[in-house]
Amino acid sequence: MEIERLTYGDKYWQLTINFAEMCSFAAGKHLANMMKNNRFSNWEPVFAAIANDEILGFCTLLKEDYYPENQYSPWISTLFVDEKARGKRISEKLIEAAAKYAKENGFDRAYILNILTRNS
Repeated sequence: MEIERLTYGDKYWQLTINFAEMCSFAAGKHLANMMKNNRFSNWEPVFAAIANDEILGFCTLLKEDYYPENQYSPWISTLFVDEKARGKRISEKLIEAAAKYAKENGFDRAYILNILTRNS
C-alpha cells in the first residue's frame, strides 16, 4: 500500500473521483465534485491510499475547512478509509503524509477536526 499525493490529471485522479463518488462517506461526493472542477489552490493536494491500483482511502490538505469560524490553516480534511480496508492504520498514514507535505510547504502545523461521539 502506498500513499500518493495527487494533483489534477495524475494517474489516480479519475480513479479517486470514482471512489469518492461511490464511497459511504457523505463528503465523498463533495470531494469528487471538487476534483472534477479542480477547485484546489496550487499547494492543496489530495492524498490517496492505493494498493494494486485500487483506492482504499483519501484525505485532502486544504487552506480552509468547511466551518465558518475557522481561524486556522491548513486543514487535513475529508479523511476516509473504505470499510473493508480499516484496521490497517491507513488513516494514520494519510494524516502523516498530509502533515509532512504541509511542513515541506512552510507550515509548522496542520489541523484536523476531532469529533467525538458518545453512545448513551
